[in-house]
Amino acid sequence: MRIGITGSEGFIGTAFRRYLTALGEAPVICPRSAFEFPAEMSAFCGQCEAVVHFAGLSRHADGEFLLDTNLRLTAALIDGSKASGSRAHVYLASTTHEQRELPYHESKRRSRRMFEDWAAETGNAYTTLLMPNAFGPYARPFFNSAVSTFCYLAAHGQTPERIDPAELKLIHVRTLCREILRIVRRNEPGITAAEIPHEYEIRLDQLWQILIRWRKQLASGEKTVPATPFETDLLETYFSYCE
Repeated sequence: MRIGITGSEGFIGTAFRRYLTALGEAPVICPRSAFEFPAEMSAFCGQCEAVVHFAGLSRHADGEFLLDTNLRLTAALIDGSKASGSRAHVYLASTTHEQRELPYHESKRRSRRMFEDWAAETGNAYTTLLMPNAFGPYARPFFNSAVSTFCYLAAHGQTPERIDPAELKLIHVRTLCREILRIVRRNEPGITAAEIPHEYEIRLDQLWQILIRWRKQLASGEKTVPATPFETDLLETYFSYCE
C-alpha cells in the first residue's frame, strides 16, 4: 500500500514517516509547497492509496489565523484528490479532545465535516483518527505537550511556573504510530472514526516528581532505573533533552 503523509516535518508526522521506513515501507511525502501549488498536490494525491493528513498548526497566538490555515490545508488536499481522481482513503489526524471550544479543535471539527462531505460526494473512504496526547523523544518543548516541556525544564535545571494536578491521558508516539498503521492497513470502507486508546494515565504533579528524582540521581552519579513501562518511555524522552 502506498501511504502518503502530509505534515511529515511535525512531531507525529516525522515519527510516522520513520516508523514506516523502519518497516521497509516507502511513504509518499507531501511537500509543503503542494498546499500552494494545485498541480503538486494533484501529483501527490495521484500516487497514494491512503493519505494520513497530519499537516496543520496546533498552536498560534492568532486563533483565527490557525483556524484559517488548517481549513485551507484541508481544502487543498480535497481539491488535489478531486483533480487527480484519486481513490485514496484519507485519514485526518484529530484529537480525542475534538469537542473543546478552541480554534485548533474547531479546525479539526470543521475539517472533519469537509472530508466527510467530500467522501460522500466522491465515494472515497474517509476516517477521523481521534488520538490521545502523544509524547516521546525530541518533541518540541513549550509546543507539543506538557510532557516535553516538563522533560526539557527538568533536564535544564529549571522549574515550571505552575504545576497543576491535572490528569494526563497519554500515548507514546511509537505506540501511536503502530496504531495508526494498523487502522490504515485495515482500510475500513465508508465514512468512519477510529478512537485510539490512551496508554498511560498520570497526574502532572506526579510526573514532575519523577523527573525531579531522576535529576537528583543524575546529579549525584546514581543510576536511574525506571520502575514501570511508563517510566521507561518517560526516561527515554527525558534523556533526549539532556544531550
